[in-house]
Parts: sequence; structure tokens; C-alpha cells
Amino acid sequence: MVGVMHEGVAQLFASMFDFKLFFLNIRGSLLPTGSGRFGRREGRSKKADIGYKPRARDMENDWPSFVVEVGVRESCAMLRRDVAFWITNSDGRTRIVLVLSVNWRDQQILVERWEEVPKTRPNRSTANYSRIPRVM
Repeated sequence: MVGVMHEGVAQLFASMFDFKLFFLNIRGSLLPTGSGRFGRREGRSKKADIGYKPRARDMENDWPSFVVEVGVRESCAMLRRDVAFWITNSDGRTRIVLVLSVNWRDQQILVERWEEVPKTRPNRSTANYSRIPRVM
């Protein structure tokens, strides 16, 4: 269960991001996904703390292309596991995952941007490759 600090950080980031989209006059090109749950029917599913998808992806179950994962009491290892979920399970639809890890005691925020490792052309030995997240 998330706490007030977690929600505050997420909402503050979402407000700043929405303002930037408005300022750049591209706010209408992205739709927020809210607290929708994404995942596989058999297996793990997850809610993004913040998520956006292009307006062209108008189906309710279309994965977000941009996800923000906020951690206040969560370890960086757990946040990175969440990153792997978004990148490996979305079949390439989640393109960027931003991690905001807040250390209240030390008054620090760690920010990481994760993307999928660029694909290489499959050959006989790599015909079935897996998606691998990488910090940028």
C-alpha cells in the first residue's frame, strides 16, 4: 500500500509533466493511463504510478509508452524489478520508464531513465531474444 509521501511525489511529478506538455502545446497528444492495471492474464500485472500513452492508442488495454515508478520506502532493486516488468512484458510498447527513488532521511532523490536495449538483427542463435532494460 502506498503512503502519502509516495502519492505526493507522484502527483507533483505528474503536475509538472502536464504543465510542460501544455507549455509545449502537445498536451493533447498523450493520454494519462491513470491507475489502470497492465499485464498478462496468467501471471504478474502492475499499476504504474504515472503512465502516458499516445492518443492513437485508444484501446482501454493499450500499454503506456511512458511510465514513472516512484519509490519512497521501496528499495532501488525493487524499483528496477518494476522497470523490467514494464519493458519485458509490454512487447515493446512501454518505451521509457523513469524511476524516482526518494530517500527522505538523506533528503535525496535518485532519478533514472530506463529504455529497452536496442534490438539486434536476429540470427540462428538469437532468433528468440528477450527484451533487456538499460539505464540511460
